[in-house]
Amino acid sequence: MSTHGSLAIALRRSVYAMRPLRLIFAVFRKVKEEVMADRGLTAERMVTLARVSRASYYRFEEGGKSGSDFDTELRDAIQRVALEWSSYGRQRLTQELRRRNWTVNPKR
Repeated sequence: MSTHGSLAIALRRSVYAMRPLRLIFAVFRKVKEEVMADRGLTAERMVTLARVSRASYYRFEEGGKSGSDFDTELRDAIQRVALEWSSYGRQRLTQELRRRNWTVNPKR
């Protein structure tokens, strides 16, 4: 079994996971614009080509921040730390998030 394929997949996933939300939201806005213009591509095909989550696209709402944006940003920070420090468990992840100025408790 080749480890190069596994590494490539892991790197692609980590790069995808670390994309800034503003870039992902820009993709969602463009997909919505193209769907409204009815130029032939479906929303499903466009999000696949852009390598973004179809479910996230359908949850995306243009406008102000929702009440769960803090939770979304916190989850994003948790995932970034977990990708950076894959050997960290819950306690060390919590400590690292606190070092990065997040107000967290061990439950989340």
